[in-house]
Amino acid sequence: MEFVSNGCLKLTGYKPQDLILNNKISYEKIIHSEDREMVRDEIAKAVKKSKQFHLKYRIITAKNKIKWVSEVGRFFQLPARNLNLLEGFIIDTTAQEKAEEALKEIEEFNKIILSNSPIPIYVMNQDETMRYINPVFEKLTGFSSEEIIGGKPPRPYWIKEMEETYMQNLKKAIKKGAKGLELPFINKKGQKFWVEVTLRPIKSNGKIKYLMGSFVDITERKKAYARLEEILNSTINTLASIVETRDPYTAGHQKRVALLSVEIAKKLKLCERKIRFIEIAAQLHDIGKINIPPSILSKPSKLSDIEFNIIKTHAQVGFEIVKKINFQYPVAEIILHHHEREDGSGYPQGLKGKDIMLEAKIIGVADVVEAMSSHRPYRPALSIKTAIDEISKNKGKLYDPKIVDACIKVIRSKKFQFL
Repeated sequence: MEFVSNGCLKLTGYKPQDLILNNKISYEKIIHSEDREMVRDEIAKAVKKSKQFHLKYRIITAKNKIKWVSEVGRFFQLPARNLNLLEGFIIDTTAQEKAEEALKEIEEFNKIILSNSPIPIYVMNQDETMRYINPVFEKLTGFSSEEIIGGKPPRPYWIKEMEETYMQNLKKAIKKGAKGLELPFINKKGQKFWVEVTLRPIKSNGKIKYLMGSFVDITERKKAYARLEEILNSTINTLASIVETRDPYTAGHQKRVALLSVEIAKKLKLCERKIRFIEIAAQLHDIGKINIPPSILSKPSKLSDIEFNIIKTHAQVGFEIVKKINFQYPVAEIILHHHEREDGSGYPQGLKGKDIMLEAKIIGVADVVEAMSSHRPYRPALSIKTAIDEISKNKGKLYDPKIVDACIKVIRSKKFQFL
């Protein structure tokens, strides 16, 4: 060594004069034994090619501690003195190396956890390219990581006809995340499967860097639900047909009321679950007429007050029948309320305005429109215009204005018609 700066003491624990040529310590001996040969070879190559070198290696300090250093050096000649010299700058990178090692350990730990997760997991970059999928994800979809990672939408497991739906959901999820989103996909064998999707943004310094998602396979749950739906529909159809076999003049009435009720509910932008139960309640809204004598139901002339009071019992009877079925929704109460009116003039409880269920109000309006436009024993069918005039005239008095407006829009649309 010809020259060693004063920083040597802080770095190595040795005084500069101890490392100068022919003094106590050789710098090469300070280099960790496992790295010594590599350093020697790399410097020899740089000298031979007269190139700059940049090395990372470990040293052993005077206190026998290991430190990482980064050395940048170059070979040059001094012809006047006939000298070949190496000039280098060495800095302590121990903290940086430890941080990088810790980061590698964290990344390796996370990779192990994700790889061994029993749940299909995926990670997307902010630009929607797929960054990572775990083995369970590969198994569920049938597509390998090579077929998915790095790719942008559409994904290979997307159903082609639903690509627009997937993209809309993806855009929303990127902004707000997603939880409990149920979607169908298709595996590599062409088999359809259902998953419940969760997706959340991963932020760094306040900005979204990645999006991490998971799938829960709900295919069997969906199949079981479909079977329950079939049983439920059969039950509803059976109950509805009991009334219609006793009252041929109102055959199909409940189905048509259900059809119009669903369209009104859609126009009001109600959620799918609420619309489904409105449909069920409408299909059963007259089930209580099973308790009314056919002679009254089919009477070709005006009903007496006593007979009309008997007819009015069907809402309460329908409630008593349906409340025994666990719909996990107040279907029985909807049936009970479907003849209540805004001003309290309805039956059986004389409820007003906010006290009447929205679902019942919808069915009530649809019931009036369908009944007026269909044939009855005591009169021929009236026109749709007459039915519209009736609900318009009593908008705000008997019927909820929003529901009346929605009903009129549905009827006047060319797409709607009673079956």
